[in-house]
Amino acid sequence: MVVVEDNGAGFDTKKLKKKDKGSVGITNTQNRVEIMCGGELKIESEPGKGTKAVIIIPE
Repeated sequence: MVVVEDNGAGFDTKKLKKKDKGSVGITNTQNRVEIMCGGELKIESEPGKGTKAVIIIPE
């Protein structure tokens, strides 16, 4: 498991779920982690409180 976390500006994660306005970089990374090793990328964020990205790589 790899965790990257900050206490910066954060953002509304609902925007990641909108196909027309989602982040290409995050979507590509999620797809690559899944295809390459069956892993998962999770993003948690809250405006004004920061962001946490967790990459889970199965054994």
